[in-house]
Amino acid sequence: MRKLIGVAVLVVMVSMVGMAQETPKPEIYGGYQYDRTDGGGHGQGWNTAANLYVTRWLGGTADFSGVYNNGSIYTYTFGPVVSTHKQNFSPFAHALFGGARAASGSLSNNGMAMYFGGGVDYDGFAELSFPPGAIESRLYLSEEGRAEVDFRAEVGALAAAELAGVGNETKTFY
Repeated sequence: MRKLIGVAVLVVMVSMVGMAQETPKPEIYGGYQYDRTDGGGHGQGWNTAANLYVTRWLGGTADFSGVYNNGSIYTYTFGPVVSTHKQNFSPFAHALFGGARAASGSLSNNGMAMYFGGGVDYDGFAELSFPPGAIESRLYLSEEGRAEVDFRAEVGALAAAELAGVGNETKTFY
């Protein structure tokens, strides 16, 4: 019986230590992106993302973007993000999965999009961050089964959102 009580007390103490770690606030990002496509083309556009951390280092991301050149590509992806949240610099990595729509003139195509990448956030201001940037690789699979690998680089600004009862620390996502 003593051992059972000792184990229960240990579990409660370890749980309290885990709860004492502050979870970062939800974050909203908006910025510019530059794409280089598999065929050698270049595109420019916008990127927006929202991030919600469930622990100090693990969270979920919703990412939406649009790229324009001789046509357009819109992506909507979701997935996990891992970040260390160290002082003013926060390196991160994520894997995002979702869909894409490519269009040119009257032709369009839907497919699957996957982003794998990361970057470093710099938190130099109270509620707004300007990240040095992120670099990612996108795998696009069309309805016809054609695969294309693109790269995107992005820069922008990030703000920590104030939601009642969610997070209480200002750190950055992008």
